[in-house]
Amino acid sequence: MKPLLLAAVLFLLSEILFAKEKLNYIVTSDSQIQNVKGNSEAIGNVVIKSY
Repeated sequence: MKPLLLAAVLFLLSEILFAKEKLNYIVTSDSQIQNVKGNSEAIGNVVIKSY
């Protein structure tokens, strides 16, 4: 049972780390709108570049 629990924890940890890595990006557009909750909307010609 312990190896299964350890595997599940390591899997979740790797998913969290991978998700954080994928959140690094730059959005360039003609116009951008950001609301109070932090969501942003890009309008016009949009370029998304990850780094």
